[in-house]
Amino acid sequence: MGKHEVHEEHENHERWVISFADFMTLLFALFVVLYAMSAVDQKKVRQVENAVRWALHIQGEGGGGELPLFKDLPDLGSKTIRVLPPSLSTSNTRAEAVVKRIGRRAGASTRLTAELDGRRLVVRMSAADTFEAGSARLLPSAIPSIDFVITELAELNETVRVEGHTDNLRARGVDNWELSAMRAAAVVRYIEAARLMPHSRLAVAGYADTRPVIQEDSDGARQRNRRIDFIVELASMAP
Repeated sequence: MGKHEVHEEHENHERWVISFADFMTLLFALFVVLYAMSAVDQKKVRQVENAVRWALHIQGEGGGGELPLFKDLPDLGSKTIRVLPPSLSTSNTRAEAVVKRIGRRAGASTRLTAELDGRRLVVRMSAADTFEAGSARLLPSAIPSIDFVITELAELNETVRVEGHTDNLRARGVDNWELSAMRAAAVVRYIEAARLMPHSRLAVAGYADTRPVIQEDSDGARQRNRRIDFIVELASMAP
């Protein structure tokens, strides 16, 4: 009779698959974003942090007249600390604990060392890693090491004497006595500006080339002798 047959449409019971696929796609995208946020370069973050710290702490002569925010950023990845075995004669457990904590951060380099000599704690920092050549201007890369050392020594509640030492060659345009004292004063000026230790517990001394670590006339010996020493006398402390 020419009539068209009408077929009843069947309900699609698999539409949930499309919705589930969309949900999984969004969930995957979320995990990708979370991973990207967690994979921040921590070394870069620490470099920026120390550059800002340098800018806030240092002004004028002996520090950084020009704020080095965009060059020579501190590299905390380098191993700059080595600790010599503590003397068996000392009975000061607090000093030994400080040396051990420095030791846990230590590398194999001799550019910064710590040792107990009887009841005297000595931390030595290479001048090449601390100052511009022939100058008392602090390098920004030295700031993390100074912060770390002074934070540890501050726990001893004793005076810290910062000593400057040069080699036996005359510095260009400045006397070695003057240079050694200026370098020690620059370190103390930074410590005060950073509020790492009270003014009353700091002292400065400059010894030029009169107290060498190595009695040799070689480039290697001169490099070791150019240094900053942090001295803590432990005689007044209870064992």
